Amino acid sequence: MMILRLSLVLIIVMALAACGGNADTNPTPITIPDSATTAPQPDVTDVPTEVTPEVTDVASEVTDVAPELTPEVTDTATASLELSETFSHEDSPITFQYPAGWIAEYDEQARWVTLGNSPAATDFMARGQRGVYSVTIALTTGSLSTSRTLEEWLRSSSTDIDEDTEITPLTLAGYDAVTANFSGFGYAGKGYYIAVTPEGGSLAFISYFSFAHPREFDTYQPIELAILETIYYIPPTE
Repeated sequence: MMILRLSLVLIIVMALAACGGNADTNPTPITIPDSATTAPQPDVTDVPTEVTPEVTDVASEVTDVAPELTPEVTDTATASLELSETFSHEDSPITFQYPAGWIAEYDEQARWVTLGNSPAATDFMARGQRGVYSVTIALTTGSLSTSRTLEEWLRSSSTDIDEDTEITPLTLAGYDAVTANFSGFGYAGKGYYIAVTPEGGSLAFISYFSFAHPREFDTYQPIELAILETIYYIPPTE
């Protein structure tokens, strides 16, 4: 009985040894599919492309710029004006006529007259603004050098009139005179020097300098000449 048990044990041991000896020392590697190691990638073909808004050049698109609101002066508007007002001042020996609605102010310190078609004419900075016509009228008297000509007086009276400026002689209100066109920053102008020296009296000149917008200046010429033809000098009485 004992021998039988030992035989069974030996058989079992041999069987186990046979199983362990036949084991493959190089086990077959396990194949892992690519899908198990590679993270799933999204389909990029369906990703919407970024929409960039079209930027237009605003400066080039704006073509209809609003025009200036100040209306341009026409020849008819100035030529039809009636010279219904008369300037005179107790401290000024100059008189002249001008249209109703215009201003004519005497500056007692500067001793000149400011004439214009609107209150803006009294503002030096308004020279050349659209719709504004302004004039400075002054009198020069005294024992002045008679060797200086009217042309020289006119050239020396304004920095806008230089030696190359063309000067034209003319007669205004019966007086000998000279005139010249000139221009400055943003304005056009015209200067006149009028010899009003009475016979046997002291030397006297009236200067008349007008200013307006360059595109409107010519439209004021008819009314300007009409005013100049009414200028009169009252010499002092002794």
